[in-house]
Amino acid sequence: MIKRIFLFVFIAITLIFSGCIQKKDAPIEDERDNVIIGMQSIPKGLDSEDTYNSREEDIICALFDGLVEKNDNGEIKGALAKEWSISEDGLSYIFILKEDITWSDGKQIEAKHFVELFRQILSPSEDSKNISELYSIFGAEDYNKGKKPQGEVAIISTDKKTLQIRLNYRNDKLLDTLSKPRYRLRKDFEVLKSWKENYKQIVYTGAYKITDLKEKDGENTIVLKKNNNYHDKDSILTEEIILDNVANSEMGMAKFDTNQIDVFFSPPISEIDRLKSTENIIYITLQDFNSIIFNFKSPFASKIDFRKAIEEALLASLDETKVSEKFNVNLAKGEIFNDSSTKVVFSNENKDINLRYDLFSANSKIKDLVTEQNNKTLNILCVDNEKNKLLMESLKDIIEKEFNIKSTIYYYKDKDIENELTKENYDMALVEYTHIGTKESFLRSWYNTHGKEVNYNSELLDKGLIKIKGENNNLIKENLIKGMELELKKDLPLIPIANNNLFICKNNNIEGIYMDGNENIIIKNITKSTDLNEELKEKEF
Repeated sequence: MIKRIFLFVFIAITLIFSGCIQKKDAPIEDERDNVIIGMQSIPKGLDSEDTYNSREEDIICALFDGLVEKNDNGEIKGALAKEWSISEDGLSYIFILKEDITWSDGKQIEAKHFVELFRQILSPSEDSKNISELYSIFGAEDYNKGKKPQGEVAIISTDKKTLQIRLNYRNDKLLDTLSKPRYRLRKDFEVLKSWKENYKQIVYTGAYKITDLKEKDGENTIVLKKNNNYHDKDSILTEEIILDNVANSEMGMAKFDTNQIDVFFSPPISEIDRLKSTENIIYITLQDFNSIIFNFKSPFASKIDFRKAIEEALLASLDETKVSEKFNVNLAKGEIFNDSSTKVVFSNENKDINLRYDLFSANSKIKDLVTEQNNKTLNILCVDNEKNKLLMESLKDIIEKEFNIKSTIYYYKDKDIENELTKENYDMALVEYTHIGTKESFLRSWYNTHGKEVNYNSELLDKGLIKIKGENNNLIKENLIKGMELELKKDLPLIPIANNNLFICKNNNIEGIYMDGNENIIIKNITKSTDLNEELKEKEF
């Protein structure tokens, strides 16, 4: 009798717990109308801070619109501005605002609100590391540095719907700059800085507004409701989007597998192959990439034969570690730019990569240099993450074994390595380039010794950048860019390794995920396919 009771209890417990375990690949019925997005971080403030990561900027883009924005091809299109004109000399920009645009409280958006926005952003009290990108505007730099009053900044409203911006000098990238999330229209910065306490007081200009915020165990759940005063509200198909702040990628993955969230960014590397097999993942190639850079004041790195030898050793390291397969990145394969795009994006395929290298030849070319340096240790700086460690430890072993050069690797956090680079007491470094922009923007970062980092100087590159500044002919521009690219490949001040992919988990009924030209996911376009929902229900029955 007792045995039967124990058997019954055992079976009951087994049945209960088997019902609680969700098999990862099993379909789950979803009757929610809203879309839940897992976010690993949310912005501390909603003002014009420029320290947000791209996913935090996604939230800014959902809540606010700017004058202009970039589509997924990187082309500028109107947002709150319906049209604009540029004077022949490129020094005057006139924006005409749309007629039917209002704040979320129903009040009209006027040109003067943009004047107020830029004065706030340029205020000396605002600490912005990227504010110099607005210095081409007449009076902007002097006001920002406290030398002149705000009234002398040449951003004015000539009437309710007309905004005029006058420049000190031609800046063909002004529209690109104005399309960035930090220049989207908002007001009451003090309220925005502490938005968690004040979200009900905020007036929005974008497709959504925050209607609720729940905090639990240090995580936040943000409820976004469609802004019914949004100028393009009819195109917004999802009434409610919930942003679920997950602690880490593992937690996000668990919630995605159990249907608690519909969309999730950057899943654990170990889960990507499984997700590919279920077609629950897509990826977008980013502009972000990592690269070896050389300090041209180094007795090693100043020699072109050494830089070429490191290029060969790096190829061997990539071949040995299989970084592209383990971390799902796209190898640069010796190219700085992809000719199919104006963005700094490398190849989209990792298949059949044939890495060819000649370590014997490289060693013979630098043998005399090694002897001359008399066992000097090579100092290598590196951003600290799993991928970089794998690659650099392998590279270190190859350099020591093949070239007989001892080396030391110093690992730093992202925010710390920039300061170490300015000290110039290194030979080479593995760094990450983020928010690169166009090819021209990237090349400009190398103008006149690339700041204080590598001490590289190319007269040809500098002259090319001067020529391209006022050039309107696209074919001539492309040829100038190609020439400068070849100069960098010849001198080898950097060796691009690979660019990163943004992997996105999504349920099968989710549509409308795309990235704009600033690498922001446009949340307002994400929706559920009702047709897919009906198909799933029919299959289940």
